[in-house]
Amino acid sequence: MVRPTNQLKTVRDLLNQGLYRINPDVLQKAKVDFGWEEGEIIKAVKKLNVSQCYNTVPHTLAPTCWVDYYRAKNLHLERDVYLHFYVHAGTVVINSFKKGS
Repeated sequence: MVRPTNQLKTVRDLLNQGLYRINPDVLQKAKVDFGWEEGEIIKAVKKLNVSQCYNTVPHTLAPTCWVDYYRAKNLHLERDVYLHFYVHAGTVVINSFKKGS
């Protein structure tokens, strides 16, 4: 099992404080794949658990930030989700969110 670099408790705390950014492509993809808006994306990310993380790598443009990759079965509203995000300057950046395989 891969341990995520970004602690999920910290991620949830930041999300609860509204300290997040969702890339526009992510919003569009979540709408197409699931019919979800921003609020459903955030609810889904809050439900992640450590065992769903399968990779963590340095961000290509900001190597001090680590991107955690998740595959989550039945994550939210019984949907399978593939996503990745990182934390930069106290903000969760969700840069991929799509239908899992």
